[in-house]
Amino acid sequence: MFDAYSIGEVGRSLKVELCSIRSQKTSQDVLASCKEGHLLIFGRTASRFRFDFKHMRRNFERKPVVEMAIVETMQLLFCMSDQQLSVHQFDTDTMYPLIAQLKLKPIHTFAVHQNTDDASVKVAVAVKRRIHVFKFFQNDFVEVLLDGSPFLELKDNPANLTWCGLSLAYSLRNEYHDCKCTTRAVMSFLDTPIITYLEDRAMIGFAAGKNFVTVPVDAEAKTRKDVRFSEALLNLVWDPPFVVGLLPKGLVEIRTYDSPQLIQSFTLKQAHLLTNAVPGCVVVGSLCDIWMLDCHENLRNNVSSLIKDARYPLAIQLADQFAIFTDDQKKEIKRQYATYLFSTAEYDGCYAVFSDIGSDIGPAIQLIPELLPPKVQQLSPTPQKELPENEKKRAIQALSVYLAKVRTDLARSLEQHQQAKHMNVPEGRLSKEEHEAAKANLQIVDTTLLKCYIRTKPMMVDSLLRLRDNACWFPDAEDIIKKSGRNSSLFVLYETRRKHEMALELLKGESLRPDCDAYFAGPYKTVEYLQTLGNNEIDLIFKYSKWVLDADVEEGLAIFTSPDSDLASNLDREKVVDFLQKDCVAALIPYLEHIISAWGEQRPKFHECLAEHYVAKVKSLHKDYVHAFPDDETIIRAGTEDGELGEYRRKLLKFLENSRSYSPQTVLVQLSNQAFYEERALMLGRLGQHEQALTIYTSILHDYEAAEKYCALHYNQKTGPQIYLQLFEAFVSPKDPQIAGLSERQIPIPEPNVKQAIRILSRHADKIDTVAALRIIPDSTPLQLLSMAISAVIQATHDEATKSSIRRRMCECARAVTEEKLRKVAGLKVDVNNMTECALCNKKIGNSALVRDPQSQNLMHVFCYENSIEAATMQ
Repeated sequence: MFDAYSIGEVGRSLKVELCSIRSQKTSQDVLASCKEGHLLIFGRTASRFRFDFKHMRRNFERKPVVEMAIVETMQLLFCMSDQQLSVHQFDTDTMYPLIAQLKLKPIHTFAVHQNTDDASVKVAVAVKRRIHVFKFFQNDFVEVLLDGSPFLELKDNPANLTWCGLSLAYSLRNEYHDCKCTTRAVMSFLDTPIITYLEDRAMIGFAAGKNFVTVPVDAEAKTRKDVRFSEALLNLVWDPPFVVGLLPKGLVEIRTYDSPQLIQSFTLKQAHLLTNAVPGCVVVGSLCDIWMLDCHENLRNNVSSLIKDARYPLAIQLADQFAIFTDDQKKEIKRQYATYLFSTAEYDGCYAVFSDIGSDIGPAIQLIPELLPPKVQQLSPTPQKELPENEKKRAIQALSVYLAKVRTDLARSLEQHQQAKHMNVPEGRLSKEEHEAAKANLQIVDTTLLKCYIRTKPMMVDSLLRLRDNACWFPDAEDIIKKSGRNSSLFVLYETRRKHEMALELLKGESLRPDCDAYFAGPYKTVEYLQTLGNNEIDLIFKYSKWVLDADVEEGLAIFTSPDSDLASNLDREKVVDFLQKDCVAALIPYLEHIISAWGEQRPKFHECLAEHYVAKVKSLHKDYVHAFPDDETIIRAGTEDGELGEYRRKLLKFLENSRSYSPQTVLVQLSNQAFYEERALMLGRLGQHEQALTIYTSILHDYEAAEKYCALHYNQKTGPQIYLQLFEAFVSPKDPQIAGLSERQIPIPEPNVKQAIRILSRHADKIDTVAALRIIPDSTPLQLLSMAISAVIQATHDEATKSSIRRRMCECARAVTEEKLRKVAGLKVDVNNMTECALCNKKIGNSALVRDPQSQNLMHVFCYENSIEAATMQ
């Protein structure tokens, strides 16, 4: 007969305490526990215990219980007895009722694994050199295939089975195997290994001989770690951070795992069973006794002792493992550990610990006092020992790595806060206090990181300053960079903080130095910077563009005309023109040319300004040019002059021809009475004074082709045939050149050119009043000379008559067609009575105005018809 007992959770302490539970002698016991604090004890006899059990059930199984396992979240108890597996409800009130039994024998060992995805349990059983896997779901066993087979064939019965995540591990003789994908030997031992799963570390532990060996679950079994015990292991449990091993003759050894060392050892008489209880408690059983190894009661004293002995890693593990320490206490232990590592020159490890603590940056920076502001250094309670220069550099490098990580976290939290605030959602938002603290910490971190980079990584300084959310305290950052002599970084600081005048003053001062750095050489950096400013800083642009324009007009002009800067194109153009007129007239014409031709400026004030400066420039150059020629020199055409005069006259003529946004009268007045013949002709043409313009072309320039082009340009309905007639008269009866308003020099009236006049009549007989033209031809003109012109006039008259005849016939045909349609329509009879309906609205037409659709011949209201036509037009 077997008895089952459950005892309540015991007390907690850290130093191992032995709690003896004594019963009558039993030949075989089985122990199992769960995290909720329940301990199950199975034995052949159980009476006269020295304490009261909460529950006891007799006759739990008919045969001895060999092995058991608890799935506490699903309240299931798996029990192996008489080589058969049964499942009980883990319920003390109903005394563990049987809910299922696996019909498979003989079972040598089993292992269970809870699958949280579908609320099921995987069960692996070893039966006759085979491993079967089942899924226990809804109180039933469902077989699971292993690589397409219902079982895994072995060469012997496994000593034990263990689930390691989704992998199944087992020991076979002196070998360890797993069957996640395929069966394969991973490691061989002298003895049969004991397998345990270090779940929190995703490691598999093997106990064989004197060694406890661990390897990663998802890696090859090459990376291993050993914990060596004094004798061969009979059983072991993993109770972080300890590995508890049961050795021969009841010897129990407790050792640490991360840095293997013996913590405690003692002997428990005839102990042969070992299992976990709640974290920090391990249960040891013998034939007659059960002991609880508890490490909670003296936990604080033990941690203090470890700190005193500088065994910080173990102290931190214990503090993190159990809930009796507050978060502040845990952080303080880690701070002490970090300080200890710093004192032993383990700088990387020191700041790795600070990184684990979080954003508590003050103590981390205080370890290197010279990085603190001077006032804070004076308030430091415990001045640190001065480090050698090479050690100091290593420490600062480690600190910079730590601060860079802290900075990333702070910047991310602030960005998430801004996004959440913008989207008006609570996720990611910080409280007012948290937001202010994060901003203050980011300022401290960035300022300190700047000091670190200047000392150890100068190439990173500019990258740090250019960060969009850089929060360096400006006065400190400026002072730090100035002392380091890094003027390029100082400029980056001014630029990113939008200290425009400081940045521009620095650029100007450095570029004007004869021994300046290549970074500041020339006006190029100033030009680039000014191109990034807009109308809000236009006075600053004017102030610092002066020296650039003085040094290089072309470079200075780029400040206002850069095609790569939208800000430049949007500057107040009136203010720019006023500035250039006052401080750099040489740049005014190129600026006006750019905004008109490239940016399409159409306002008259800019066109007239450009025309004015073109004229002034041409007049200035023309004075020097005419002095080099004798008074009787033949007139030189505009644009053919050498040098700047020819260039600017060509520009002026092109501008006057193409632009329509200036006042011709104003330009004509500016030209005064000087001999700018082509320009005056263009302006006279714009003003409609064609006689004076044609006089310039025919009597002064003698450019008959240009005069003909002029007439073709201005020929329209308004001028009609008069403009060609005026040209004809200019050849037959030349006018005095003075009528063009010129007084610079006396120009004789040319002789009549009847031949050229007849040529005009011959070529443009269809555009000229031929009768008036023939009347003014001198009587002495030979008829032979007139023959070609008369033929052209006759032909033009014939062509016009033909066109008129064709037009008349087309009109007559159209009239006849229209009259025929009208006659047919007038002959149609339309019957309208009281029953006639509108084809569109289906209402009676009655006495309303009606219309008949010409296509469908349907009758409809006039209003309905017009609406339908309008709707069709809109579509």
